[in-house]
Amino acid sequence: MTKRAPPASFEPKAGISSTSSSSEVSERVKKKKKKKKNKDKDCPEVKLKNALDMCSKRGDVMGALSLYDSAISEGVKLGQHHYTVLLYLCSSAAVGVVRPAKSGSGARTLNSHVYSNEVPNEGTHFDLDGKAELNSDLNSTEKDEILLVSEDVKRYALQRGFEVYQNMCLDKVQMNEAALTAVARMAMSMGDGDRAFEMVRQMKDLGISPRLRSYGPALFTFCNNGEIDKAFAVEKHMLQHGVYPEEPELEALLRVSVGAGNSDKVYYVLHKLRSIVRKVSPTTSSLIVDWFKSKQASRVGKRKWDERLIREAIENNGGGWHGQGW
Repeated sequence: MTKRAPPASFEPKAGISSTSSSSEVSERVKKKKKKKKNKDKDCPEVKLKNALDMCSKRGDVMGALSLYDSAISEGVKLGQHHYTVLLYLCSSAAVGVVRPAKSGSGARTLNSHVYSNEVPNEGTHFDLDGKAELNSDLNSTEKDEILLVSEDVKRYALQRGFEVYQNMCLDKVQMNEAALTAVARMAMSMGDGDRAFEMVRQMKDLGISPRLRSYGPALFTFCNNGEIDKAFAVEKHMLQHGVYPEEPELEALLRVSVGAGNSDKVYYVLHKLRSIVRKVSPTTSSLIVDWFKSKQASRVGKRKWDERLIREAIENNGGGWHGQGW
């Protein structure tokens, strides 16, 4: 019987192995990806994004606005990220404090003192030409954390910030929580709590879930303005949407309640502090002490107690708090 020759497909081709063929394909794919990546880097939109990110890292609001003006004049199409970084920097400068290396997409960037415009008198001040003059009294850590801006820059950043927001609307770029929160912060810098609160309502209309920082501008503005009913309306809206205040928000609500002499609101917030915060800061502690020393507190406090009922309530509640009044 004659032996059959093996099929041609089983015969190895001279000079070519399956290994070398695979590596050649892999090399071509790598070169293609690298070429595409280099091409993307040269794209005006990508260049603008990288440049704005660097401005955000440095806290350079004036540099970011200069880039924005150039991009508009050159017809570069701005996307959500471009607008968000610009709005973050403008809103921070409008409030008076820029924190370098923040993009506006992270956690809360302002505490209650900054919300209430209680900014330290020392730090870094930006001039309109974008140059920064460092105060030597600050150590390097503090310089990295906070840059203070002049009144001229505050006004300029506020004006340009609203211009950026209007263009974002005109370009029909999709809004996100960070952009709308930035607009709320600009409204806060004007003392306009209603506009700041409107930004939160707009989030709900767009299907965006507000965060705690989203409510801060409206809440702190109303508290600073002594508008107690509006301040608690913001808190109610927060709770309805699963957002819970922390000590800075509760301190602001307590302060406006004490200022208005509204005992019901004071004790409402004190219960919140007791159940949520447990251990309060010295600032909040001083505010509580001031309340209990006030004439208003003495007028609404209970004078006659049934000791037996108090003991029973303490025991039933596990000790410590009886819940029978103040």
